[in-house]
Amino acid sequence: MYGASSAGGTNTDILLKRYSVIILDEAHERSVNTDILIGMLSRVIQLRQKKYEQQQKMVLSGQSLSPENMIFPLKLVLMSATLRVENFISEIRLFHDPPPVINVPTRNV
Repeated sequence: MYGASSAGGTNTDILLKRYSVIILDEAHERSVNTDILIGMLSRVIQLRQKKYEQQQKMVLSGQSLSPENMIFPLKLVLMSATLRVENFISEIRLFHDPPPVINVPTRNV
């Protein structure tokens, strides 16, 4: 992970509406900054999901939304070749609910 300052523009758009996916590589290189970033992003994901569901109810009830007011779920991808997954996803201070895990087997060279 190259530092928690990569997500520019966070001071005015707390929901990070400009982004649909955020990828954090080398997630095993944990620090206070990266844990704070992941914790904040997990909360943004929950907020955006809730707003998306409210938006869908509005649309189904016949209300219209302008494109600039539309919001979609945010995805967070944490990548690492050496991450101890169980220790990481069980950290309740980072994730309210354990996230889904995709395990990609390594190649034998």
